[in-house]
Amino acid sequence: MSNILVNKPQFDTEALAPGTAISIYTNSYNFDVKRGQDVNAIVISITPLEMRVVFACKQDYLTEVFKIDDVVKEEVKITLLEKVKSEEATK
Repeated sequence: MSNILVNKPQFDTEALAPGTAISIYTNSYNFDVKRGQDVNAIVISITPLEMRVVFACKQDYLTEVFKIDDVVKEEVKITLLEKVKSEEATK
């Protein structure tokens, strides 16, 4: 988590730029993200204090806004997803 937050605290808008793939985990019922399960999402907009993401849910796509306070209070855990290398790149 330390690589997505900068001092104050606030989101690192360079590490979490729009288009960044992340994994979200929450134990809170306050979000549309499925509770108690890692959910993959894409950042669609970011400011130092809040982040909007899109994720797939059954047959639909939903958006959710997470505030820096949600992360600080540990209601939400956000992890950067690593890019998968193609087969040619691994040879």
